[in-house]
Parts: sequence; structure tokens; C-alpha cells
Amino acid sequence: MDFVYALPNSYPYNELLLSGKLSAKTREWKWNHSGLVLLYTSTSTAKGVVKAHGLPKEHETGVLVGYGFLRPVRYNTWEEQNDLEREFNNDGEGSCGVFAGLYRYEFSELIRFKKPIPFKPKQGSVRVLRVPIQVIEGKIPARTLRAWAARVERLKIAMKEGLQQHESHD
Repeated sequence: MDFVYALPNSYPYNELLLSGKLSAKTREWKWNHSGLVLLYTSTSTAKGVVKAHGLPKEHETGVLVGYGFLRPVRYNTWEEQNDLEREFNNDGEGSCGVFAGLYRYEFSELIRFKKPIPFKPKQGSVRVLRVPIQVIEGKIPARTLRAWAARVERLKIAMKEGLQQHESHD
């Protein structure tokens, strides 16, 4: 594979994920990918969330800010949706006008790049970006990439075995 996937997010969602103030990101669609994913801060801003968290209005856009291991995407429970909406609002009263989506994009081992990496994606509406490997070469330790690739393979095997066991009980 000559690219790495990146999940685009409005500012400040990546900042909240990387600082541990947001437990997951959400979408209205399910992505059947798990493993290494880059975090891309797009040119849009969730102004209500910025205000709720007292974050600076000025920020870099069009940059890769970090990476993490995306766990298998799944539905949010009602409780998780409510928790995420509190996180969006910084546990404040009222609402900043942002609501949790149906699907939960939860990461482990999130790591911030020492310096944001500028990246200009292809024009058009996209759900995920494909970042050429050359853009991030040397920014992610090779041992991390190998370990995560092995983890994805184990996850695929476990999911396949679980599906086969489920089918044998039907």
C-alpha cells in the first residue's frame, strides 16, 4: 500500500481527541477499516465547540496533526451519544449545537506529530483521505507500523472466527 488513510475533522475535534477531552469521533456512515489512521484538520471549524472549550480561534488548517489506531467502527449506544455530546459541550450547560453521529470512531494510542504536516487533499467531497506514504515517511516509527499491521491481522482472524462460530449456531 502506497498510502495511509486520514480521517478529516473540523477544528477542534483532533485537538480534543489528542488531548483526551474527546473519547471518540462520530460519523453517520460506517467505515470498514481499522488500524493506522492519520488525523487531518480540515479548513472548517466547529465554532460552538471551540467556544465551549475556550480554545483559540486561530489555528492551522490543512494539516496532519497526529495518528492513532482506529478500532473497529460500531454503533454508538444512547449513553455513549449523550456522553459525547457532553464532551462536545465541555460539560457545560446548554448545547453548542453539535450532536453525536450514529457510528463511533474510537482510537487507541493517539500520538501528536511534533509539528503539523501540511497536506493538500484532492478537491471534492470525501469521507476519508489517502495520504501518500512519502508525506509521512520518517514521522511514524517503523516498529509502530509493524506492530499495528500485526494487530489488524489478529483482529481480522478473531472477527472471522467469531462470525464462523455465530453461523454454526444458527
